[in-house]
Amino acid sequence: MPANTIAVTLESRKNVADLRKTGIHPEHWYPLARSRDIKSGKAIGKSFAGESIVLVRTASGKIFALEDRCAQRQVPLHAGVVNGEQIQCCYHGWVYDSNGSCVNIPYAGKNERIPHSVRSYPCKEAYGLIFVFPGDRNKAEDAFFPHIPAKEDRH
Repeated sequence: MPANTIAVTLESRKNVADLRKTGIHPEHWYPLARSRDIKSGKAIGKSFAGESIVLVRTASGKIFALEDRCAQRQVPLHAGVVNGEQIQCCYHGWVYDSNGSCVNIPYAGKNERIPHSVRSYPCKEAYGLIFVFPGDRNKAEDAFFPHIPAKEDRH
């Protein structure tokens, strides 16, 4: 490849915005996946603004979003198994609920305290999409959420 072609290519990349540096506002709802892409009892990993997020659809159809890492060894949770309403890490079997709390460590005794958790994200399913709110979870309810009027309401 000629040197001037490489220079032009590198120069054009300078103009491409790096999402992590664009100053996106964390306190907005962002679509991360299509609803149909997350089957019941499955999880998928997504990356958004430099954050790894796992989207989980439970056996009952509920959707939740967590930081995509096990609190113990940082293994991606999307590689784990969805059991009922929880997700289990594939490495040591730690189990997390929809709030990100570690609710079971298979080899821990019944009286042992389980202090570990991962970040959970407010999550909504609407318009065939899964939306996640990466900002302060206390602001999620009041944050603007896009509304698409029903066909009969459109003129």
